Amino acid sequence: MALIEAHDTRLMKTGGGILYAAPWVGETPPEEADFVDRGNSPGISFSLQITKLKHNSMRTGTKTVDKTKVTERGYTLKFKLDELSQTNLALLVGGTVDGNTIHAMTDVEAQWALRFIENNGSGAENITWNWWKCTIAPDGDTNLISLDNFKEMSFTAEGLDDSANHPESATDSPFWDMDFVEPTV
Repeated sequence: MALIEAHDTRLMKTGGGILYAAPWVGETPPEEADFVDRGNSPGISFSLQITKLKHNSMRTGTKTVDKTKVTERGYTLKFKLDELSQTNLALLVGGTVDGNTIHAMTDVEAQWALRFIENNGSGAENITWNWWKCTIAPDGDTNLISLDNFKEMSFTAEGLDDSANHPESATDSPFWDMDFVEPTV
């Protein structure tokens, strides 16, 4: 498949997609069959956290930056789910499901892999986002009463380095990869 490159209006995207999550078991990454569709997600976004150490030259009357070195890399995902299933509510409260009961805050150290598969309506390639390893926590308050809108659960995922399974190279990243796939339209 030939990728579309700029300038091409097919690169202007709209659309949605499906968010999947799979738990890590100890230090063992999830397998393909472990990924579960988390239902409707009305929002997914990410931000990079890159910290640089700056070196300043003091050789003139003005301090100037003459070198930088990256000292920290990471990322944060924010997403919302509006299907209040047992597994989604357990994710929200860091809990475990036991029959018809969720035991809250019993699995707050859990690690997850996340996958978002775009389904855009513009005709451009979709992207499959594979975040290898992260922790997930609630993002802000969760409103238990809502008469004017559907209830939503908000989450923040803090990215973790997975160099053990994805060593940094020209073909892999210890944080995540993005794969371009054929458009669905």
